[in-house]
Amino acid sequence: MRKKIFSFLACSVSVGLLLSITPSGAALAIERALPAQTMIEESASSSSEDIDLEKSQSHSLEGAIQAAKKILEIPEEYSEFSYSFEKSNNREVWALNWSQQESGKGSIHVNMDSNSNQLLRIYRWSPYEEGSQSTLTQQQAQQQAAQFLQKVAPNYVSQLKLEASEEDAFPWLEISHQKSYHFSWQRLKSGIPVSHDGVRITVDGEKGWIESYELTWTETEMPSANDAVSMQKAREIFSEAGLLELQYQQPARFRPLSSGEVGEVQLVYRLTHPSFGKIDAITGQPFLPTSEDYYEKGAGMIGLDEGLRKGPEMAQDQSSYTLTPQELEKIQKQANLLTQDKAIEALKKWFDLPSTYTLREAGLIPLENSYVWNFYWITADGKGEYISATVQAEKGEVLNYYRTIYHEKELGEEQNKTVEESQKIAEDFLKKVQPERFRQVEYKERPTNVVGTKDRYHTFFYQRMAHDIPFPENGIQVVVDSLEQTIVQYNLNWTSAKLPSPEGILKQEEAHSAYLQSYPLELRYLSTFTALAQQRLFLVYEPKGSTQRPFSEIIDAKTGKPLDWQGKEIEEPFDGNFKDIKGHIAEKEIRQLGKAGIFTDYGDEFKPDEALSVASLLQALEKVKNPYRYEGLANDEELLKGAQKRGLLGDEVTLTDQVDREIMTRAMIDLLSLQKIAQLEQIFQVPFGDQDTFPTNFKGYAALAWGLGLPVWDEQVYGPSEVVTRAEGAMMLMDTLETRQKM
Repeated sequence: MRKKIFSFLACSVSVGLLLSITPSGAALAIERALPAQTMIEESASSSSEDIDLEKSQSHSLEGAIQAAKKILEIPEEYSEFSYSFEKSNNREVWALNWSQQESGKGSIHVNMDSNSNQLLRIYRWSPYEEGSQSTLTQQQAQQQAAQFLQKVAPNYVSQLKLEASEEDAFPWLEISHQKSYHFSWQRLKSGIPVSHDGVRITVDGEKGWIESYELTWTETEMPSANDAVSMQKAREIFSEAGLLELQYQQPARFRPLSSGEVGEVQLVYRLTHPSFGKIDAITGQPFLPTSEDYYEKGAGMIGLDEGLRKGPEMAQDQSSYTLTPQELEKIQKQANLLTQDKAIEALKKWFDLPSTYTLREAGLIPLENSYVWNFYWITADGKGEYISATVQAEKGEVLNYYRTIYHEKELGEEQNKTVEESQKIAEDFLKKVQPERFRQVEYKERPTNVVGTKDRYHTFFYQRMAHDIPFPENGIQVVVDSLEQTIVQYNLNWTSAKLPSPEGILKQEEAHSAYLQSYPLELRYLSTFTALAQQRLFLVYEPKGSTQRPFSEIIDAKTGKPLDWQGKEIEEPFDGNFKDIKGHIAEKEIRQLGKAGIFTDYGDEFKPDEALSVASLLQALEKVKNPYRYEGLANDEELLKGAQKRGLLGDEVTLTDQVDREIMTRAMIDLLSLQKIAQLEQIFQVPFGDQDTFPTNFKGYAALAWGLGLPVWDEQVYGPSEVVTRAEGAMMLMDTLETRQKM
């Protein structure tokens, strides 16, 4: 029989004693982050315009205060009051602030529309209290938020839709007892979402009050959906416009590459069009805002911006590879590498190295499957000018040269060199220093290089090409000083990794179809702002991500599957409907865990009666601890080593071993952060007939698990060595997670 939670009938200690043993809040909670500094400051007016506050009763400060107090109770101890009057986005707002006299004791901030006394914003902060616990479930908090919304914004409720919460998929987050529940309502106009518009409410789970509230509502003309092109037409436009480009990419890595390791190069289709996949629903063309408009590229995009792409030399922590003189000598002799002096000679062959510069730093570090010399020179005149350079230590090839120059000399009319003249200097140089590679690049024009300008420095980037496919992260960049007519900066980023053949990749049309299969178009109103902060709304179709599958602008060129920033496939969210659990006693628990991505190692099969493996258990525990971590997850070997280091598993345990009741019990008590109490086994008594055969230091774990109602097997015999099935593991894990929610 499965017991009720906290039924410690067989333990020789009371619940109170157990709680007193536990460090208050240390093992059971993570302190909530301090709130961000508020942006409201007391002032007569924050608007650049003079506002006559006496001209209209609607601007009454008293009216705003009275309206705020009808909505929110202001405790007497919040006696310090300040305010400001703000104007933004066509709204005039009273910003009201209450706080306690003693700093750090709590504050309440309220924004009221001065014309309508509509509540726009609440932010309530109180300091963290040690040992505080949540008194509300997620469902109770959601009900409270909905009731508050109905109270303060009844005219808006019919146009709002509650969005699915991350906690709906995974409601067992391991966070502070003083838990905050977050809810968002999306604004709909004729059933169409309006970007950024809606209501966001946070409920303090411990104190049971509204912690924050924010209403965002655009009051401007909207295009009619009756004039929009059809969804099918938008899909056709998306494909015909060629919004995806075939590229090579060498993904960044969460972990440093080991010495001699070369990062894999992939063929991908990337969303590179300046519309970022948006189709104007009225014009039927890719959406390109005018020069007056700007908007957010998109929340949660995984793609890499051009300026953020890193070459392979940045893919590892070079500082961790500092070599001693003795190590340098051994490496140079074994690998026939250039000495420091020879590497500097190779640099001087192509670049100026004035005698006024003094070498301050030099180091030999690994890069991919070879080594490079890094140098740093600085002047002694106090101006801070320096030269840095990187030289390939095997062949003496210069990979990087950077020289700072102060703008002491101005360009005169007769000295002005055009972009074309500077480009000729750059290309003549590259033909000498990189003749073979120069034939494998294509010039990519930069907007900073405007023909006819008097800019002293001109930057030129030559993108690597292979099989007529661009490789944006590889290439050569050169900066020309048009006054001195010299190269002042040079960077070669050219991986030695093998570039895959384009054979067998998806065609353009197939790629666009695959992309929309993962991220279907959604009709929505897009908010833009002009330079004068005027807001406008456009009706667009745009690709849509989800909570469980974050938006990505990259898909694999062969499979069409979306990739994350590490080049790994983003798995399709699973609905938990395993095909082999219908009617099983643990069907409910298994489905809920499956929806959260736990125990999905067999795809849509669960195999409930199969023995649970150590690898499957460790994967489940990692998902519990990091439910929304899409990148950098530890691999199975790392998870095993971590569990062994914590004492959860013995050193002899392997990933393929079957999980027994001892391992499962220890893992669940560890998940509840009760392992220190479990180690005090002399204070416990258990009813199990086989307790004399328990493994060393296991009695306390079994007693706690039994008292909390976690085991799903026979009450008479615990059987620590008995194998746990996948279904039993799922039931026990769910019981443990629900127990943790109530602690």
